[in-house]
Amino acid sequence: MTIAFVIAGIIALLIISVSVSGYLQKQEQIAAQKRQMAAQYYQRAQQAQNICELLRGISINPDIMAFLLNISSENLKHVKQIWPKQINIDIEIEKALIRQKGYKPTPAKPLPFPVNEQGLAAMVNRLRKLNNYLKALQQETLLAEQQYERWNKEIFLATSRLEIEGTLRLAARSVESNHAGSARNFLEYVKNKVDAYPLDPNYKQTQYAAINELAQSLDEKQKALQEENGVPRAKLGESDDDFETKKKW
Repeated sequence: MTIAFVIAGIIALLIISVSVSGYLQKQEQIAAQKRQMAAQYYQRAQQAQNICELLRGISINPDIMAFLLNISSENLKHVKQIWPKQINIDIEIEKALIRQKGYKPTPAKPLPFPVNEQGLAAMVNRLRKLNNYLKALQQETLLAEQQYERWNKEIFLATSRLEIEGTLRLAARSVESNHAGSARNFLEYVKNKVDAYPLDPNYKQTQYAAINELAQSLDEKQKALQEENGVPRAKLGESDDDFETKKKW
């Protein structure tokens, strides 16, 4: 009988041990799933905050900024609900709510043109990152498709205006400075954008006219400079004549 009791006790301990181990593994699995889900919400909140920082100083539709601020605060709240142990989550939620409540929406204004090529490229890149982020949210069904399409159109028009009119300004400065190579590169870049982008036909015609006017001004300046220096056009070999014959804008 004693041996039977010992065997039964050992079997009972094994059953309890297996049960406890299974329970602990299950709890760890649940905790891991919660941490993973909380990490996804936290990453989404951080992405929204990063986009807000990228847009600092850029005038955009205030509804877009309000949407981003709400995405940040709401996702941080989800993090706390799912994983309250997240480090500094209460502080981060408080900061997000302060940013959201402190936002003062103002009507969007046309973006100013940067003073150099690097500034222009940086601003265009920031707007494209905003559009890519909104597109990702739309694909995750976190942003209605119709709303995304409206905002996408606004961002596209702002971006194309920067690329076209901003680059034309850079071309004009290059013409004024007699930097013929840079001016031609800018004008070729603008023409390609106007050709490729689905823009209003009247807007396109206006930009084509501006391109032609700058190209003509460049040719006149180059001709005057050559005559002033007493250098025949045929001996320059830079591509002035080639450019003139190829330019049928």
